[in-house]
Amino acid sequence: MRHGTVAIFVPNAGCPHRCSFCDQKAITSVKTLPTAGSVRETLSHTSGEGLEIAFFGGSFTAVPRPYMLSLLTAAQPFLDGEKFTRIRISTRPDAIDAEVLEILKAYHVGVIELGAQGTDDEVLKANLRGHTARDIFESAEKIKAAGFELGLQMMTGLYRSDAQKDLKTAEDLLAANPDCMRVYPTAVFANTLLEKLWKTGEYIPQTVDEAVEICVQIFEKSLAKGVPIIRMGLHADFASDSEPLDGAFHPAFGELVIGEYFFRNLLKTLEKKPAMRYNVFIARGMRSAAAGQHRKNLLRFAQLGYDIIFTEADGLPRYDFIIKGIL
Repeated sequence: MRHGTVAIFVPNAGCPHRCSFCDQKAITSVKTLPTAGSVRETLSHTSGEGLEIAFFGGSFTAVPRPYMLSLLTAAQPFLDGEKFTRIRISTRPDAIDAEVLEILKAYHVGVIELGAQGTDDEVLKANLRGHTARDIFESAEKIKAAGFELGLQMMTGLYRSDAQKDLKTAEDLLAANPDCMRVYPTAVFANTLLEKLWKTGEYIPQTVDEAVEICVQIFEKSLAKGVPIIRMGLHADFASDSEPLDGAFHPAFGELVIGEYFFRNLLKTLEKKPAMRYNVFIARGMRSAAAGQHRKNLLRFAQLGYDIIFTEADGLPRYDFIIKGIL
């Protein structure tokens, strides 16, 4: 691993609520809580440089204080500024105050991610979040003012939400000027309120295509704002007995979104040009996304009369492209 994140999951620990969608043990595939010893063991056996230590999966600042401090203390000897540079945590908007921010600063936490999920109070209430939109914005402001980097997480397709509310959530969160965002389409897991609502037909999950449509628009808004979305879609490493029952889950969801983004923006330019062969220059590492999963974009362009060749080039921004015709 190089320049990445070592994720240590703390599923459900400290969370005072059981949200409609939540089964953290299923989502993270972690069945037991980490200990100070397991943290030290994990970090000792990790190679690389420029890494973050990330405590994810629960409400980190809401866990019993001695437990939180034991995990943070276990991580301290590894923060040498080379192999491990800082700590990242995720927590709830209503679990942030001046005292906990002072503690996190003292233990070299650099990034705090808030699980906002939505900014419509009716949606938050329906999904048993236990906090309001105001809590999100107030905590975000406190985090920024204290000098931390701010991450905001949102979900699409929540119970009693819709496309318009999802897009409004994205706009609200971007207006808070976060340093990064994550976007998770809702999936239905066993032993949750959503499972019960899904079985009775009261909750109809988003399809993958519906979620892609919304997330492409959110992605465009984030690019315009200059806020990177560092994750779209749940991680795919579920245990065999804890896979989603329904919902907009795809193991390469982020690639689907970026592929659709490339197709739409490239098509806007190509529609002004004659149908012929084009060499499209893209940034290094973006060929797969630009071509679309299973070369979907190339096939769609071919049906429209455009023969596209993607060529990776140095110096191009990650999501930009340059088109040159081939005679």
